[in-house]
Amino acid sequence: MTKLRKFKTITSVGLTTTLLCASFVSNADNICTINGSGPSGPGVENAITSSPIYQHLYNSLYPAIPIFTQNLLDLQNAQTVQSGQDATYAILKANADSFVANYSATNPSAQGGRLVIADPDGTVVYDSAKNGSNCSGAAGPANTFSCYLAKGINENHNTRVSFMDSEMWSCGVGAERKFSTTVNQTQSYVAARLGAHLNGVGAIRLGINS
Repeated sequence: MTKLRKFKTITSVGLTTTLLCASFVSNADNICTINGSGPSGPGVENAITSSPIYQHLYNSLYPAIPIFTQNLLDLQNAQTVQSGQDATYAILKANADSFVANYSATNPSAQGGRLVIADPDGTVVYDSAKNGSNCSGAAGPANTFSCYLAKGINENHNTRVSFMDSEMWSCGVGAERKFSTTVNQTQSYVAARLGAHLNGVGAIRLGINS
């Protein structure tokens, strides 16, 4: 079994952490260290270990897992107590916008960088491709708490293969390449579950044109 090799400490979205070398992924035990343990969904291990694009996306997501897990949990808790939802959502959005801006700045050759965050039921909480768009389920812009509550940021993502694999398999990681009608481009994606298997708070997915 190939062990993980740490190589660089960075600060991303207000979180200092350690990125993992893109050449490390060689089996399901390794790719599952983001947020779980094996097994992965059928074909996911081979897809990520054999694709430089998937490895790049996997490593780019790694530093963001803890902060967005907490942000999404805070948002769900705010709904339970019915207090501070807009402010709590604003924190999540600010971190997500910062992540996308930092990713684009540090990876200028990667086109169409897109971050999507979803609840366990597939409700889209945030989609960077929807910044500047109107909400489809309520008045006002997308990527706001009111639009999230109206389920109008984007269509439900619970049928996306990468999201499904990250939620359904204990590994907590998914990958796929498909045409996106949101951006009208074929994109490659890696998704990671936020939280524990069968008790997660949602999932996060990073994609680029490919």
